[in-house]
Amino acid sequence: MRQIFLFFVVSALVMSTTGCVENITSIHDRSEGSKALYLENDPATAHPHFLKAARDGDAESQHELAKMYLLGEGVEKDIAEYQKIEELAVAQRYPAAMRTLGFILTTGLEGVRPDPNRGMALLKAAADDGDDTAHYFLGLIYSRGIPGVQQDYRMAAYHFAQVDEDDFPVTPEMQNAVSLERMGLQPWPAPSQTATGSAGTQVASQSTGSKYDLTSVETKKYVQHALKMLGYYSMNVDGNIGNGSIQSIKAYQRAAGLKPTGIIDEQLIDSLLAASANHQ
Repeated sequence: MRQIFLFFVVSALVMSTTGCVENITSIHDRSEGSKALYLENDPATAHPHFLKAARDGDAESQHELAKMYLLGEGVEKDIAEYQKIEELAVAQRYPAAMRTLGFILTTGLEGVRPDPNRGMALLKAAADDGDDTAHYFLGLIYSRGIPGVQQDYRMAAYHFAQVDEDDFPVTPEMQNAVSLERMGLQPWPAPSQTATGSAGTQVASQSTGSKYDLTSVETKKYVQHALKMLGYYSMNVDGNIGNGSIQSIKAYQRAAGLKPTGIIDEQLIDSLLAASANHQ
């Protein structure tokens, strides 16, 4: 009887230890992947580490791996593969995964078929878990209104009020529903042609039915803020696109695989939105 008892005790210890080793292994692989990707700028080396940890069920690694397919870092860009892997992290309620997939589904970025109902549900779930970026995106979406999501200034004001102002360009006016209504925010139209702005910068002009108003100060401020959050810009977020902003835009475009024009265009905005959604 004593031998049988010892057998079960040892078996339990072995199974427990195996679980701990797998967990430690996942953490190690995630750490190695992060070091290779973010410190050494070596996505090809990062990929197998994230892949191994993701297969072990590590939600953060699943999200990092999914981002690689979303952005084409170290692997061929594959939106379907991105969605498949991101869903694994979403199933574990990983906030960054819920926020990223939610934003993409809501807006239809990267050619993904829009699903505003599920996208907004994921964004709200991430916001409920305390994700500032999710609150910020919800504020933008509600303040402007997009297909499938009705403009709602009070909801916009609520979400903007939850955001840490040190991380995002949220003015006191943006936190106030009445002020939002008076501002009369309009949906962003998409570019059609380029024109020279006041600072000598080429900016794309808006056209009917397009996505972004690329000539507005608000859009220029967003570009500066996004570049600052991603580490490409260090000056004031003031909407004045001077030489410093142009050089920052070019640096980001090179890093993102875009043509380094220094021009604020639709491709730049789409890329910044996706990169900001992925930023932690």
